[in-house]
Amino acid sequence: MLKRNLLIVAGLAMTPSLFAQDVAVSRLGQSSSGNGSDYTFEGQSNGMVAYSIATTSCNVGNVVIQWTPSNRQAPAISTNMFRIYEGRIEMLGYAWLKDSFCAVSENTCGSCQSTGCSTLGIGCADTYWSGLNDGANGVSKYQLNPTTGEWPTGNWDNPSGPLPLRGRVQFAASEAADPNSVYIAEAIYISEHDQMAGNGRNNASWRQFEFTNGSLSNLNNVIPSQSGVFMFDPAIFAWKEFHSDVHIDELVNTNEGGTGVHGYIFVASKATDIGNGVWRYDYAIQNMNSKQAVGSFDLPAMSCAIQNMGFHDVDHHSGSPWKNTDWSSSLAGNAPSWSTDTFAQDANANAIRWGMMTNFSFESAAAPAASMGQATVGLFEPGVGSTLLADVIVPGDVCGGCLGGSITNYCSANANSAQAGGAVFDTRFDTRFDTGAGFVDSRMTDRRERT
Repeated sequence: MLKRNLLIVAGLAMTPSLFAQDVAVSRLGQSSSGNGSDYTFEGQSNGMVAYSIATTSCNVGNVVIQWTPSNRQAPAISTNMFRIYEGRIEMLGYAWLKDSFCAVSENTCGSCQSTGCSTLGIGCADTYWSGLNDGANGVSKYQLNPTTGEWPTGNWDNPSGPLPLRGRVQFAASEAADPNSVYIAEAIYISEHDQMAGNGRNNASWRQFEFTNGSLSNLNNVIPSQSGVFMFDPAIFAWKEFHSDVHIDELVNTNEGGTGVHGYIFVASKATDIGNGVWRYDYAIQNMNSKQAVGSFDLPAMSCAIQNMGFHDVDHHSGSPWKNTDWSSSLAGNAPSWSTDTFAQDANANAIRWGMMTNFSFESAAAPAASMGQATVGLFEPGVGSTLLADVIVPGDVCGGCLGGSITNYCSANANSAQAGGAVFDTRFDTRFDTGAGFVDSRMTDRRERT
């Protein structure tokens, strides 16, 4: 993976499509000067904590970007948090959208060609400190078309719920300040002119952040790490940054929002040897900006038995109409699959919506195959297509471990009885039991001697 941070923004400032608006995220959790941290701990309620995150956008295109909220031509700002824990990445929470207004002309991402408040000039930056990015005054994500950047007509919904949490990035306090976790912040800017110019792919960036004392007693002391901002990629790429054996496949839902206006979905996979001949296979799907969303995930049939199918998603909150029902799983034909209700059954079902990540996993006694398998990603809403195919890591055909028991027969062809010509038939039944703390071997041997 190529590291792209703020230090090289100036060199990338003129690389988009010819004569097109192109906004990118150049800073996360920093003040407008870049010298200080800017995360706000908003408080906690009912075992949940909430945060707001500062973001800085940069016009890396060669056309000024519209920034006029009165006719809904200003970008919407989406902020999210994740963690990498026990070898896998999980989404912690997301904020309701900030509807931006009045771009200033900061000279922090190139040679700024300053313009008025209603546009962001070429090479110019604009910072929303965490207090302005407060989702308590935000707009629900469901009201924006993330592929085209189009806002609906009519009124916007306002977030509801306990004030410390309302509309903000929120997640369980027990998941914060864990010294065994790596924490990631992400921002995505959705701008209609940018999206319709075909430049939506590079509108997300991520950055590691830290709880400085690793303690729940100091959750308000959050700082960005020294590694810098990884521009132009969504947070799923952080998984590969910290675990090089992760495979990421970028799926393009071609022309989802019109000719040249695509939806982008990322599927990542990893195999982890967890001991005793057993491997855990982890999959993460991040929908960056597809309105069609994802409603099912199907893997090919496996040669070896699998167990412990897992699922992890992120909860919707603050009055969002999207449901939080866990997906159902199936193992028909030893082919693992997961799905939510169909769009026809419930238009607000728990699909993988834009800016969201969902995880799937299982265990197998087979090591990874030498070549990739092919997963089917089912799209949720009707649109230009119904499925996309992703290359993913899958188990091989050699069942090296033991899940549920096996029988091995041994026969000695040479006489070893007290009687000449005798033979021994030896049958051993081996079973490995999962005690919850690990696998324990139990062996029963049945010996028969013929004399």
